[in-house]
Amino acid sequence: MTTHRGNSGVLKVGGTPTAVAELTGFTIQTSIGTNDDTAQGDAARTFKSDALPTWSGSMRGWYFPADTNGQAVVKEGAELALEASPTGTTNGLAKLAGNIIVTGRTITSDNGAIVNFEANFQGTGPLTETTHSA
Repeated sequence: MTTHRGNSGVLKVGGTPTAVAELTGFTIQTSIGTNDDTAQGDAARTFKSDALPTWSGSMRGWYFPADTNGQAVVKEGAELALEASPTGTTNGLAKLAGNIIVTGRTITSDNGAIVNFEANFQGTGPLTETTHSA
């Protein structure tokens, strides 16, 4: 079994996808809804997939406002292209891509700690899963 380290991950945003600087992590979550299909007389509840997947996620990092093509464009309401590479960008490694709407952003400044940011987003349209190629 292959084990991957998260420190090689890259998250890019924008029309010409640019890496978000000072990133410490990101999460992408996919799901699909279900509809209750239980009828009278059934011995147990049954469900059917609604066949409409949805996806969302978040990104975290050290606050860096000088990242004009990365962090600076990730603001609530922004509609952006997203490209996520959980294990790096080498040929053959996984790449997830789609469009997002940024739903919120938090900047945290605690005494004695590095200022950090977090942004949440909602996917709009499909999330494609491919691999990097030359």
